[in-house]
Amino acid sequence: MLTKWKGLSKQVKIALGAGLACLAALGIGVAAWQPWNQKEPTEDLAPPPQQQEQIPQEKTEKGPTLKVGSEEIPCSVYTAADGWTLSVPEGWEAANLGDNGVVFSSTDGAQLSVLAAEGSGGFGGDFVNLSTLTGDERTLLFYTGTDQKSYYVYGDAKAADWNQYSKLFAAMARTLTLPGGADAPFAESFVLPQEPDWQETEGLTVLFLDKDGFVLDEKVQEAVEEYMRSWPVEDRTDYTGQYRVNRVVWAGSFAGLAKAGENAAEGYVDVFRADVQYRTAEGAAIEGVEIVDGWASREGGVYLAVFHDGGSVEKTLWRVWDNAAGWPALAAELV
Repeated sequence: MLTKWKGLSKQVKIALGAGLACLAALGIGVAAWQPWNQKEPTEDLAPPPQQQEQIPQEKTEKGPTLKVGSEEIPCSVYTAADGWTLSVPEGWEAANLGDNGVVFSSTDGAQLSVLAAEGSGGFGGDFVNLSTLTGDERTLLFYTGTDQKSYYVYGDAKAADWNQYSKLFAAMARTLTLPGGADAPFAESFVLPQEPDWQETEGLTVLFLDKDGFVLDEKVQEAVEEYMRSWPVEDRTDYTGQYRVNRVVWAGSFAGLAKAGENAAEGYVDVFRADVQYRTAEGAAIEGVEIVDGWASREGGVYLAVFHDGGSVEKTLWRVWDNAAGWPALAAELV
């Protein structure tokens, strides 16, 4: 459901709640429905690399400065054992990240990590992703992957410090040079994702764009029902067909999403997570599923991806995804 407003202002957004209230019955809430015998299930996603800190063996040497806004930050050039290099602000400490990466830390807790992994990491291509898992932190991930190798450069900082560090993380990522010195995969990554302008109002979740306000709840309801249709027949007897969407929240956003060898897609992809529970049949005991007061939360979550150009929505896709699988795995599902 796409609703358009011209010249949308913050005051209009707040007032929007009253106009949307009549739609609430179609969106968030409890629905009873038997969505069986229709569409096929989505594919499972691969697990991400694990992080461990050790003492690094690589070397550093004096290097250039990083220009971040009007500030020039003195840096050293870090050279990893396998040949990649990165400009790092002076005073940041380095530690090994497992066997294939390094984490760089500022004195106040911000971190930027570089991980080189064998294989594509679940996605052969490129993207930049901004995400939040706890609400108190933000992560900016630069990713490039092929069948042979994939590189992750991701900066983590508290949400309160994000304005201070987000541009620095991007400037550092652009200096990454792969072994051999000829390839700097993120040097031209100047279009960065931002947290979208979204709001919960009168029981509905709305994504605000330059030209449009997009109500997410009807699309989320469709996604949940299609997901339930994908369940194996033997699973359905444990449930009544009733479900409830407790909340829809922003999870992350992509920019520059493209398969290897293809031009980066224009526009953005904002990803929202639906907090869904399913009513269990009386007496049902479902292995590996947590049940509270007759409501079950199944493994993985229902996510809605909204593709847009900043002004209007182009399309939406839903996927069931476990965020532990990593953003490359979801990216592979979206292109």
